[in-house]
Amino acid sequence: MKSIIFLISFSNVIVSFVDGGNSLPASNTLEGCEVIVDERNNNNNRGTETFNPVCASENYKENYRKKVLITNAFIEHASSANILEQIINELIDDNDDYEEFVTINSMIAVPELPQMLNLVDLVESLPFKDIQDNSMHYQNEMQLKIKKLLGLVDEPAIDETQKVDLEILGQKRRNCTRPVLENIIQRVLDQPEQDVCDNATLRRVCRMLGIYISAQFPESHINILRIKYSLGDCILYHGPRNHLIYKKQDGAWGQLKEDGSFHLLKDQLAENRKKNSNDL
Repeated sequence: MKSIIFLISFSNVIVSFVDGGNSLPASNTLEGCEVIVDERNNNNNRGTETFNPVCASENYKENYRKKVLITNAFIEHASSANILEQIINELIDDNDDYEEFVTINSMIAVPELPQMLNLVDLVESLPFKDIQDNSMHYQNEMQLKIKKLLGLVDEPAIDETQKVDLEILGQKRRNCTRPVLENIIQRVLDQPEQDVCDNATLRRVCRMLGIYISAQFPESHINILRIKYSLGDCILYHGPRNHLIYKKQDGAWGQLKEDGSFHLLKDQLAENRKKNSNDL
């Protein structure tokens, strides 16, 4: 992969990724209504400008905010009914409707970043040409999955007039989904150790890790996922030059650091859980 799109967040802040006490610079955001620079191979050219939410209409911004608000209410309902883990597992395992990693990442971890959908590898995998339509679609998809599983007819009662911005709505979603993701990963770690996993398992764990890291560190969310099946590597990009490598080594999952050291995933998970409990 030659390069990565520079993502723009609604808040337009420059952030860093906290990794075991070391701060890695994340990609710079652009100020104001600028054209997003796409330096990748032009395989995602839709014949239109790359979507920049800063330039989107106020009508779209408000409609999308309300859509995320309603979807959050559904997710909270699913969490109370103890079916959220099932739904997240189904999304991670669905390689047909949700082949593109960024679609499920925006649904589960970072709904405040609809521009992430610019990063799809295969535009044919998206149901609409317009990114704005796709961003609304995937929030609807999450709602429909929960409604179907719970047999709901009506939407959860919410006050759609409450002016909660997208960043706060994104955090509220992660407060529901992150603990579930931790449980899913813990189940993987509790399985009998094997030195090598098959391609399907590797893909599943890589997608799972990308979403979990986005939920744990949303400021440095994962926007590109690459898998080297021959090496068993999950390469998770969180900026144009910043990436994390996860793999199985001596039967245990962990992060391969730049200095060659190996940080066990079970230790990272324990550290993050402790941090999250202290933040409550």
